[in-house]
Amino acid sequence: MALDDEVWQEIIVPVVANQLGIEPVKVERGKSLVNDYNADSLDIAETVMNTEEAVEKRYHLAKFTIPDSIEPEPRNLGEFCSYISKRIADEQSK
Repeated sequence: MALDDEVWQEIIVPVVANQLGIEPVKVERGKSLVNDYNADSLDIAETVMNTEEAVEKRYHLAKFTIPDSIEPEPRNLGEFCSYISKRIADEQSK
């Protein structure tokens, strides 16, 4: 399984579904937390923190942080997943 698919299935989908209280099958790559799921700033902050924790546990990384500002800013969950996957790959290559 490609890293991006693994991150999507094992981290992004469960974290977003749990945070927003929706069924995992309703979490889609092309959807925006704000525009499509009506997430507020607290939902977004908690999703980011829970994603950091899930990545640290799953990939045994001591400290994985997502900056407050990502450039370019992810427009949807698929882009966020790709960003996370790239960061994990970078950390693992150190």
